[in-house]
Amino acid sequence: MAAAPIPWRPLGTLLVARGFLSEEQLEAALDEQAVSGRRLGEILVERGFIPHSTLSLALAEQYGIHPSVERGFGTGLRVLLQGPQPELSPEPPIPLPVVELVEAEPSTVTHLEERLEEQWAQLAAAQEALDALHRLHDRRRAQAGRLLARLRAQRSARLAVLDQLALSAQDLHSSHEALDAVNRLHDRRRAQVLRLLAGRRTQPSADADNGSDRGHLVFVQLERGYELFERDGGPPARDARLELAAFPDAVFVVTNVGRSPLPNDTRACAFAQRAFA
Repeated sequence: MAAAPIPWRPLGTLLVARGFLSEEQLEAALDEQAVSGRRLGEILVERGFIPHSTLSLALAEQYGIHPSVERGFGTGLRVLLQGPQPELSPEPPIPLPVVELVEAEPSTVTHLEERLEEQWAQLAAAQEALDALHRLHDRRRAQAGRLLARLRAQRSARLAVLDQLALSAQDLHSSHEALDAVNRLHDRRRAQVLRLLAGRRTQPSADADNGSDRGHLVFVQLERGYELFERDGGPPARDARLELAAFPDAVFVVTNVGRSPLPNDTRACAFAQRAFA
């Protein structure tokens, strides 16, 4: 009666199960196989984990090749190789079980090779992906360095622009203050002109030819702008000194006497400047 086929088991698992190899030794051999791609049995024998005879027995058991035990271990295999042997002296029969040879299925070996090739291809693909990630990391790091340098340069430029804007703001503030002063002076001059015109309109038309009775104007030139005053009587002579109530600490000298700068005003006007010691 034929024996049932023995299920196929990986070589390393078989050696560990039979006690010929430890788990640590198997893991070390598998790591080397993943790097070199060599056969597992060659690595185990080369490292001295198992002898060559143990590897042969394990391979025979893995693929279901069992020798006949009619005349001892290996006798049946040797008989098959050497042909007919001479008759031996009769010996008492030993009741040993007869183990039939079971041929290994070629598909099992092919499947193992395909799995190894698939794992090796996956490992190569993973290594290529890792190299691509390293290259991508280097590019991103270089880009980040360039971006940081650009941001630092832009920060320096923006700080310079802010400083320039601060100076411009100060200049604008000073100009605004000067403009306010000019506007206030203009308002005073306009009010003076309006008062003079109002006084001119209220005077009788009969006094149009008598300018001395209607008084005169004094045009005072200042460092910034001018002042226009209305006085009674006739105008002072040229080079005469004037003291005005609006400027108690200053003395003015008449430089010229002419007509009023106001429109439709026939009164005389004394133009004066401040006298310096």
